[in-house]
Amino acid sequence: MPKEHKYMRVQLKKEQCRLLDWGSVVGVAQHDETLGISSSNKGVLHDVLDQQQQILASFGKYEKRYKRFERLEEPLIIEMPDEGDGAEGAMISGLLAPRRADTDFQTRFPQEGETLMKECLEWAAQARTYPRRLRWASFDKDKFEQLLSKLASFNDFLGELLDKQQMSRLIARTERTDFQIIQLNDKIDHLVEIFQASQASSSLRHTYAILGTSNPSDLLHWRAREFLQDAAMSSNTHASSAEGRDRDGPEHANAQTLAELARFKALETTIGTADLTNERAKSLGFGDTVHAVTDVELFALEIQILGREEDENGENEENRRAEASFQERRVWIEWKPYEPQVYDGEPDPKIVERVAALVALLKENSRSCQFRAPRCLGYFRDIDGDTGEARCRFGIVFEKPQGISSSTKPVNLLELLRATEAGILEKPSLTARVRLAKVLAEALERLHAVNWLHKGLRSENILFFDDAIDPEDLRSGNVAGQYPISLGIDFSTPFLSGFDYSRPAQNEELTEKPPENVAYDLYRHPLVQGSRGSMGNAANFQKAFDIYALGVVLVEIMYWQPIEHILEIDLRKARPSTILRVRGRLLDERKILAHVKANTGDTVHAVVTACLRGPAAFVHGADETYDDKNPIQAAKLQIGFNEHVVERLRRLNV
Repeated sequence: MPKEHKYMRVQLKKEQCRLLDWGSVVGVAQHDETLGISSSNKGVLHDVLDQQQQILASFGKYEKRYKRFERLEEPLIIEMPDEGDGAEGAMISGLLAPRRADTDFQTRFPQEGETLMKECLEWAAQARTYPRRLRWASFDKDKFEQLLSKLASFNDFLGELLDKQQMSRLIARTERTDFQIIQLNDKIDHLVEIFQASQASSSLRHTYAILGTSNPSDLLHWRAREFLQDAAMSSNTHASSAEGRDRDGPEHANAQTLAELARFKALETTIGTADLTNERAKSLGFGDTVHAVTDVELFALEIQILGREEDENGENEENRRAEASFQERRVWIEWKPYEPQVYDGEPDPKIVERVAALVALLKENSRSCQFRAPRCLGYFRDIDGDTGEARCRFGIVFEKPQGISSSTKPVNLLELLRATEAGILEKPSLTARVRLAKVLAEALERLHAVNWLHKGLRSENILFFDDAIDPEDLRSGNVAGQYPISLGIDFSTPFLSGFDYSRPAQNEELTEKPPENVAYDLYRHPLVQGSRGSMGNAANFQKAFDIYALGVVLVEIMYWQPIEHILEIDLRKARPSTILRVRGRLLDERKILAHVKANTGDTVHAVVTACLRGPAAFVHGADETYDDKNPIQAAKLQIGFNEHVVERLRRLNV
């Protein structure tokens, strides 16, 4: 296959994954008894699968002409005899030696459906016409596009045979498959192929208009007849069917999600390196030049700080936020301080590169909205306008969500927990708290799918916007109304903040030691607390440490109290040895997790415990040395996290 069209084999593989996912959901087996499809639709299913088989078997060798198949004079694909089929076979094999189609290519995709596929191949091998070995004789892009379009349409139609519950399971399984695909592909060229394949799949997908009818069964069978007739028509109809395509369905959304994840990981993998070329930037849709994606510095003179800066702990420059205006818009800023160089007072050029790279990634997320991060506009270096002196900090500028008053300030989860303890706010319902837990788990799953580590996950960095709440009033206790006040916050729409020290798991150039802080160490795994995280060891931060931090946050959410109060720790007097024992206390002191179990149920208890335990809870035989930088190991961890955390929370009804 020509290099410029290799993305098309990714499309073919993705359609195979879709079919295997569908087969797993409905319980495909050799006997109909296990099939989760209504009896009235089994005939339709048989016809659709039969058409699919015929199209695949005839592709490149036969063509539909005058209502019957005729062999092509110049076939695209030829069947190779086995190596053991005599001298002729050995000679052909010796000359051409077409190995199994790119073994490395197979490892780039999930193996979860391999069991079902193996059973299918074993059954198919019993047929005399089963082709042993195939190779390309020539390549025809248009004909291959037509094949892909038909296969995609077949898969789309099969989805319509599912009931609501099965469709929900299929969507979740497809999403998990996409995450695994992204996890298993680290090379930039492979990620570009996935992006191009997903974009092409979106444009090729064909669905049909639904006619109004009171009988769903009649509708399905009508569509089946139309669908099968269309599938059997000449390939010349391919172009004319474009008007019927639906770009708003779940299949299109799925293709776009995979494209955005591949695009983001490609940028993340190459940002700040020579691998991010103009050609690659263009192929990923960033613009004609690298400059289009890396130009993220703003003019400091366009930014005006409004009011006083917020400082949660009264002493931490790192966590200070400020309200500001930028180009006649109300925005908010997170500060990132730096140590000036002794000889000129300027920031280290490497620090500048890191900030610019991180902001470029945050801006890309703003375009695709994958990771529940607020919309990032860029960064600036803070310099006193009167004296010209540098304040030794960068400001990362974020735009407020749409539909929110320009004067509304972000309020974080820690402020809500403290306000509830002070009797100012009501404790949210268990339903709202579980919903928040689910959204946070899903956001972390997406981050880790592209190897992006947060490194600062804590309640202070989980933000909400509500026009009725001012964080300054919460801290001062100057909130109007009769206490405790009922919260009107939508807990399904949090934003993750504090990305300034996050980095791709493989890119150590974007790593910087986190600030030493007792309050922050409460959420950090013991292996990266305090000085341990700054002794040349920061690059070893693992996904398991983010998952542990999520576990601590989930304990806070279920108690609806700050973790230091749950553990009765006085942060002003706490010693490092006290903080090091936090994980052990959470797991070993039965009263803590017993409280979670008694007040939220077995499922939430199991989820929290799994997060605190780490890889051992997700992957059989894993321990503290589990290497999640290895793509295969990372994919296993991703699967385990999905099964034991994300899916459990999704299925939970409170």
